[in-house]
Amino acid sequence: MNRRRLRSAGDGMFNYASNAQYFTMVVHRGGQFIHDPSMRYTGKRVSYFDLCYVEMSMLDIWDMIEELGYPPTVATMPRNHYLHIWLVQTRVEDGGNVEDEPPIEVAFESENEDKGQNTVGNDTLEGEDENLVDVELESAEDRRENEAADKESISDFYESDYDMVDPDENMVEVNIDIGFEEENRNMNAEIRRENESVILFVFPLLRAGPSNENEKQDDFESENGKSDSLHSVHNSDSDSETMWAEFNFETDMGNPEFKKEMLFSTREVLKEAIKQYGRVNRYSVRLTRNDKLRVQAKCIGDCPWHIWAGKLKLKDQQDPTWQIKTYCSKHTCLKPMTNRNMTSDWIAKHYLQKFVIDPKYSLMSLKEDVMTDFVTKVSLTKCARARRLALEIVNGNYTEQYSKIYDYLEEVRQSNKRSTTICYLDARLFKRMYVCLKACKDGFKAGCRPIISLDGCFLKGYYGGQLLVAVGIDANDCIYPLAYAVVESECFESWGWFIQILKMDFELNNSYQFCFMSDKQKGLVDALLELMPNAEHRNCVRYLYTNFKTAGHKGKGLKDALWRAARSTELKEFKDAMKDLKEKDIEAYKWLEGKNPQHWSKSHFSIRPKCDMILNNLCESFNKYILEVRDKPILTLMETIKTKLMGRIAMKSEVAAKYPGPLCPKIQMKVDKSIDESRKCFAKHAGQSRYQVSCGPDNQHVVNLEDRTCSCKKWDLTGIPCKHAVSAMFITEERPESYVDECYTKATQLKIYPHFISPIRGAKQWRNVPNMEVILPPQIRRPLGHNVRTCKGEVRGNRTLDAAIGYVAPSMRYVPKSNVRRATTGRNTGIGYSSNQQARTGKKARTGNQPRT
Repeated sequence: MNRRRLRSAGDGMFNYASNAQYFTMVVHRGGQFIHDPSMRYTGKRVSYFDLCYVEMSMLDIWDMIEELGYPPTVATMPRNHYLHIWLVQTRVEDGGNVEDEPPIEVAFESENEDKGQNTVGNDTLEGEDENLVDVELESAEDRRENEAADKESISDFYESDYDMVDPDENMVEVNIDIGFEEENRNMNAEIRRENESVILFVFPLLRAGPSNENEKQDDFESENGKSDSLHSVHNSDSDSETMWAEFNFETDMGNPEFKKEMLFSTREVLKEAIKQYGRVNRYSVRLTRNDKLRVQAKCIGDCPWHIWAGKLKLKDQQDPTWQIKTYCSKHTCLKPMTNRNMTSDWIAKHYLQKFVIDPKYSLMSLKEDVMTDFVTKVSLTKCARARRLALEIVNGNYTEQYSKIYDYLEEVRQSNKRSTTICYLDARLFKRMYVCLKACKDGFKAGCRPIISLDGCFLKGYYGGQLLVAVGIDANDCIYPLAYAVVESECFESWGWFIQILKMDFELNNSYQFCFMSDKQKGLVDALLELMPNAEHRNCVRYLYTNFKTAGHKGKGLKDALWRAARSTELKEFKDAMKDLKEKDIEAYKWLEGKNPQHWSKSHFSIRPKCDMILNNLCESFNKYILEVRDKPILTLMETIKTKLMGRIAMKSEVAAKYPGPLCPKIQMKVDKSIDESRKCFAKHAGQSRYQVSCGPDNQHVVNLEDRTCSCKKWDLTGIPCKHAVSAMFITEERPESYVDECYTKATQLKIYPHFISPIRGAKQWRNVPNMEVILPPQIRRPLGHNVRTCKGEVRGNRTLDAAIGYVAPSMRYVPKSNVRRATTGRNTGIGYSSNQQARTGKKARTGNQPRT
């Protein structure tokens, strides 16, 4: 059994019986052999190894030498109880040079029998199984000698390329190969003759030993009042390899395995390893003592498993290393199905990747995964807390992200020059933020048609708000987002602020050339009339029909009449549809007649935008495109939108280059449809480039190929030949594709999408904007009269939002029984409405026996 203990000079020493199985080894080191006039050793540093077993192997001596900070080697075992060791190294005189590869020798000199220690009468160490004897102090003479030697000890060396720590020191650290020089052999022989010493081995001294040989051992007070040594023989400045096992956080944390004297980098790593051991092995281990100097962990009940650990060096505040001092690995307890170490915070971090892949990862799935992986039951409440924490890690914190808005906008401007980013504050409170990227500006000006759709959508995050967007249309009739902004609500002020910045970004000074499509949002129409008075403004017919039905005009006949009036491209066809509506319902006709047809009927639209849209599908498509991020924090929302646009523009550019024909695919499909429908039309040449096209009884149209017009007005509105124009082209044997407007060609699409959005760095790499006050989150806006009992977004319905933000509705808060109105029967049932609720609702309190109605 290995009971060896290292002590310093001045500490208590052991006495041994003549037949004891143990001895003490004294190590003299830090000096060299000199002739003065006889051979003697100059080392003043002394260390003691007590309780060395007589049957120790050469590897034990190897470990002892290594424990002092020297490289290991092999030596022959001594025969007596005391052994002196000299670690020899060369001396460098002041101003001298270090010799290359000087030999370092270690000599063992046996004590004479007459210098042995006095034996102990009754308290002896007879064998390996005997108890240790009491410790006797050294004699006064020995103590004085040791104290004098300590005062004259030479300082440690600093590991470098033959540099000394202090110029006054005469000891250096050297690196040499194992070998013997001839003069050293002679010196060794002389040592044997004069001092009757035995040279056992020679090895290179690679690094210095401990910095303080006289450092006292620090006591570690255990729970039972016993003291265990916590000191370390290893120097914190030394790079020598320790003989103790070390815990690797990266590789060993999956399934921790403990050993006595195992080292941990910090106390937090030790505590987490203990908890992880309990999770993986299904043991309810707990920390019974946890302070800055010690950590104790035990298992439940009478289970003997326990761990005692403490700091490796109590006096060194710079060294955070901890070490297990006592460890019992035996378990006698049962493995429970619940585990207190399975916390929501740990579950969130362990299953974080699942939430990254699927933010809608359900609570039941999380609970089942924990049961499958660790055979441990967790509640749905704990799973809900874990999901909230995981989503906060993935998406960021709702409140903290407002303080980083300046840094984010600066990063966007640096990576995308000439982009517009504006943050509007109200006394440091966030109010609005606008982003328009340079690539979107250039693409719109390069080839998009002069029509812009405006819309807003609700944000589902904790602080709410609205997202305002402006969307254009590319050559393939697909959405082309232009700008987006987060505002407090849809109102005249917010829409006016958004349109004013949009007008400057896209140089919409001549509003006569542009057309705006919207759902007639609150404040939007007034803002457009004030800022863009000459622009054409169209309203979504779906929104118009919703108001039409809300006004009480329901039924399929009225619906069909309204949509026929909206889709009509000729003025005569529009009047016929309105006349039909009037015959069906005069009130519905009067309601619709009060709406300006220039805003909702194709027959009154301008032909400049080359677009006949009557629905605000551009913005609706964009809102669906970003649906999954509308509940994210402010910066996560803005960055995700930017990232989506960046990928979309890059993808569209690659796809556009692969178009097979001169037209974009969707436009080619419309042309093909017109070709199919033209088979029922018959065209007659009327001279020059004009044709008369008949499509049935009393249904004729006039086509002018040179002017690219048709009396049905479809070609005029869209720029794509209608079926009447295509039938006339058959006479001239021309392809309809040559008459399609240039805004629909592949070349135009390639002009729109060569402008790319530059990526930006992550939040950790953002540059902090100096001299800016921290932005505070906006005030929470909740609609008046909000019914928390029935709304799907609140506690009593869908709990996704409130679980994510920790919100508890007032109706769900605890009401003490003293504030609850007693039942009319006088029985204290604890069931009933509060007095305030009764006054508000007019309902009487019910007794415990009365069922809910």
